Amino acid sequence: MLTISEANSKYVNYKEPLTYKRVLRLPDAVEWQEATDKELKQFIDLKAIIPLKEADVPHPKILNHQN
Repeated sequence: MLTISEANSKYVNYKEPLTYKRVLRLPDAVEWQEATDKELKQFIDLKAIIPLKEADVPHPKILNHQN
C-alpha cells in the first residue's frame, strides 16, 4: 500500500496520455493495454459495439484527427 507521500509524488502531477500512441510509450503500457482489452470485451459482450473486419465496411473512410 502506498503512503500518502508516495501517492502524492506518483499521482498529483500525473498527466493522462491523450493518445494511444503515447500510452504505448509509458512504463505501464502493459497495464493500459490489459485495461483497454477488458473494456473492449465488455462493450462486445453487451453488444454495445459489433466488431467488423475492414473488408466488411462498405465505404471505409480514413478519419484523421488533424482534419
